[in-house]
Amino acid sequence: MRPSSRVEWKETNDPHEAVVHGLASTARVITSAAMIVVSVFLAFVINGDPTVKQFGLGMAVAVAVDATVVRCVLVPAIMSLLASVGWWLPKWMERATPKFSIEGNEWFAEHETPARQDAPQENPEKHYKPDPAD
Repeated sequence: MRPSSRVEWKETNDPHEAVVHGLASTARVITSAAMIVVSVFLAFVINGDPTVKQFGLGMAVAVAVDATVVRCVLVPAIMSLLASVGWWLPKWMERATPKFSIEGNEWFAEHETPARQDAPQENPEKHYKPDPAD
């Protein structure tokens, strides 16, 4: 949730709106992935060995709690309560963290070279002139 929320926060500078957008865009993915992992761990309960059953049930509960309580309730609530402080990074960590965006807009904005004003503009009519004899 955090990367998509951070992109929204950089665009709008509204922490609450960024959290709402991040949760709305990632909640289905988080829930679906958790359901798949929980179902795989619950399949361990079928095994006859009590140790494997305990392992499967424990991991299934842990993943379900992590996906619902932690990722869909606690993290958004804490990020909303912290407001702008929740997005603060120390300068050294900001420099150490790679800069990327999902669509790559930030990279293109940094590497885009503006057109020079004194550069001659090409005239498209100059390239093709029909032969009057044809």
